[in-house]
Amino acid sequence: VRPLEKVAEDECFSADARQQAQSEIRRLRSAEWKPMALVQHGDMWLGNILLPPRAARGSRARKFVVIDWAGATLRGYPFYDLLRLGMECRLDANRLRGEVDAHCRIVGCARGDVLGYLLGALGHLGMNLEHFPRDRYARMADRLLSYAKTVLPA
Repeated sequence: VRPLEKVAEDECFSADARQQAQSEIRRLRSAEWKPMALVQHGDMWLGNILLPPRAARGSRARKFVVIDWAGATLRGYPFYDLLRLGMECRLDANRLRGEVDAHCRIVGCARGDVLGYLLGALGHLGMNLEHFPRDRYARMADRLLSYAKTVLPA
């Protein structure tokens, strides 16, 4: 609840995002939504993905290594890494929607729960900014929520 309260109170979020966070808090308190925690990298972007050299790719082009696990947690928020990487890679919303749906089946949730997970992750990040400048956090959160709305139509 606390990360969602952080979003609901934080003026860097739009009124719509703050209102949605309040709605997710109500869903949590009424047990309508029972979120689960999964492994979360927390800083998923192209700079933290290593691909093999072009000459070595051949038929194994799908192999890669994810680095910089310093901010990772075993009790993370589903969908944050997926949506952040999709945004950073400028993945087409329709294509990412299929991945979101596949993850929903794995997590055992509805597509309507994804925004709650994302807002929780953003609130958690906002409570633990450390060396992440607040203005960059606010811009990233705004971009990510806008991107999520294209992936998760109402």
